[in-house]
Amino acid sequence: MTIIAARTEDARAAVVQFIADRTGSTPQELVGDMPFEALCTFRAGRPMGALLYSNHRGHSIELSAAGRPGWLTPGVVREIFRYPFEQLGCYNVLSFVKRSNSASRELCKRLGYQQPCMIRTGGRRADDMILYVMSRPSCRWLIDEKRSKNARPLRTL
Repeated sequence: MTIIAARTEDARAAVVQFIADRTGSTPQELVGDMPFEALCTFRAGRPMGALLYSNHRGHSIELSAAGRPGWLTPGVVREIFRYPFEQLGCYNVLSFVKRSNSASRELCKRLGYQQPCMIRTGGRRADDMILYVMSRPSCRWLIDEKRSKNARPLRTL
C-alpha cells in the first residue's frame, strides 16, 4: 500500500470528496475554509482510502479518514499517526465521529482513541458528534525512533 500526499487543487478536492461521500458529510463540513493536508492510499494503482488533517493548532490536529474494505493495514495506521506526532510534534490527534456512525466509533476504539465527550449539535440525536482523542503517549502505533528516522517520505499526488 502506498500513501501519497495530494498537492494539486484537483487532487485535494478529490480526497475531501472521497471522505465526504463515505462519511455522510459535505466537503464544507470537513474543512470549511481551514488549511488542510490531504493524503490518499493506493493499492495496485487503485485509491483505497483517504486522510484529511485539518485545524492544526500546534499541540493538536483533527483527522478525518475513510476507505474501502482492507485499506487500513497496520503499516497505514502507523503512517497515519507518524505524521501528526513525529513530523508535526502534536500531542493529540482529534477525530469527530457522528453518533450514528457505529462502524467509525468502533474503529476509533480499536485504534486506541479515548472518548472524552459528546458534542450536541442541536439537531437530531444521531447527528451529535463524539470527540475521540489519541494522545502521543497512549499511541501504540508509533514505531521506535531509529526506524522512524529511516521511514520513507510521502510522495506527492
